[in-house]
Amino acid sequence: MNPQLLQKSDNNENVFRVTLPYDFLMPNINHDEPALKRKVIFWGTCFGQLPKDLDIERYVTMVNKCLDYVRQECRGFELYYKPHPAEKDEFKLLNLESFTLLSDPAVGEVFLWKNWDQIAYSFSVMSNATISAYDFGINSYVFYKLFDSVLGRASFESCEWFFQSMPEDFFIKDLGQGLKGNRSLLGKDDFLENKMKNMLNNNKEGRIWFIIVEPALITAMVSLVSLIKQLDPARKTGLIISKQKRWRAVSIDEFKKYFDIIAVFPKISYTLKLSRLFEAIKTALQIRRFDIKPEDIFMGLSHNSLVENCFISYFSENKKIAFFSDIYFDMMYNLRYATFFANSDFKTKLASKLWGLVFEPLLGLYRTIYLQYGDGRVLNITRYRKPMDRIYDEIYLAHLQRG
Repeated sequence: MNPQLLQKSDNNENVFRVTLPYDFLMPNINHDEPALKRKVIFWGTCFGQLPKDLDIERYVTMVNKCLDYVRQECRGFELYYKPHPAEKDEFKLLNLESFTLLSDPAVGEVFLWKNWDQIAYSFSVMSNATISAYDFGINSYVFYKLFDSVLGRASFESCEWFFQSMPEDFFIKDLGQGLKGNRSLLGKDDFLENKMKNMLNNNKEGRIWFIIVEPALITAMVSLVSLIKQLDPARKTGLIISKQKRWRAVSIDEFKKYFDIIAVFPKISYTLKLSRLFEAIKTALQIRRFDIKPEDIFMGLSHNSLVENCFISYFSENKKIAFFSDIYFDMMYNLRYATFFANSDFKTKLASKLWGLVFEPLLGLYRTIYLQYGDGRVLNITRYRKPMDRIYDEIYLAHLQRG
């Protein structure tokens, strides 16, 4: 299927582009004292799971040259290599001389939250964490433009699309160029703050329910709940977690203080296995009976996960707000695809097709669609069949991973 045939977003009046209030995660930040930060992080890639057209031998050679560049440009700093959560033993192929291998299993964004005041520079070939580091006010860079002939065309074009909104000095295109600082200064988004203030003023009693499936979005969630608590300290807040395997590396104790109540549901995969179908039905019934008051507000960060889909479907009269990736929204709902993918033939899976045609209607849920390019390792589309702006009352787009 050509993804250009999907329904296009047609009402951007309720879609807003914002900057998240990460300054709440970094109390007493001082932009004038970067010299106090002495750590350099190189984010790993699970390159063993990249598409088969990757030239692994040349990839490893090129990564080692990038590591040499970091050693040269960051002399006198403490160098660390943080493996990707899905990385197995790829790092053993790299020359990590003078780098300390980090065993901290935390996802990149949570790691940044814990260590932002110690990190001077952040590097990767193509990790999402480099964008998060940049948004945290850390000097941050990617090397993937040096890998044009190594990654394979689809992977390279995917990187070009994903990092398109980043500034020019975010990209290292020549290992002979000196390293220049590019850290962004954290600022307040008055528009977002005013929208949240108006929401709270217009609804004095409702609990704010955050819904999350991806641990990488914990920092976005905490920044938003902190903003709400600043505007309305007595406001009740709840957290709904759709728990997937990456939550094993996360301690809920680290952020439970921000919420009055936390509910955990399993993450349901779109599969035809009988046991998982029964689990999906059981979860849907539990959510249908969940204690949601008419004045409660949903803030979803887990776009079209089954758990979020259940809540916004069964409590459709409640106010529904989504925080979502600007890049993925433009692709999946505004249909702005990179030229390379625009006319490609995407495939779907039988399980996904049956879920959208049979099981979601039977459960009374918004219908979804799943499409993948090639084997699904480079790019896939998971979205509602309807334009997202027809489902949510308000959508806020920012530098976020897809939920």
